[in-house]
Amino acid sequence: MKLKTGLIAIALFITLLIGITEVFFGKIIFYEGNPINTITAIMSIEDSKDGYAEISRNDKYIKLITKTGRYDENINVMKNYMKEYGWEYKEQMGAGYFFEKGNKKIHVSTRQYTTSQYFVWEVPIEAIKE
Repeated sequence: MKLKTGLIAIALFITLLIGITEVFFGKIIFYEGNPINTITAIMSIEDSKDGYAEISRNDKYIKLITKTGRYDENINVMKNYMKEYGWEYKEQMGAGYFFEKGNKKIHVSTRQYTTSQYFVWEVPIEAIKE
């Protein structure tokens, strides 16, 4: 009987802990979607010679993350990534960056991830399919 009561107490404690975590940190943890993908990407940045890692992709966007350094370093990582696909940087408007290739134009949106340690950018999928 003591074993059953102990297991119930542990289960309730774990449930309570998960609930409290969800209430206070849920928006942060799940902000970029699946937190496992984001954590994996953050860990792989350290091993990346390019300075970025892919978080996820869908039929509209590819989401990448860069470790925050100096502002111009973050932007240069993004510009170099886009340059690999033939896109030329044109201008910045707020947190958006505009690139051109021939007569086509695209917009790359950026934001800081949860803290100021990571920089997330979303590239339209058509920019990398060509």
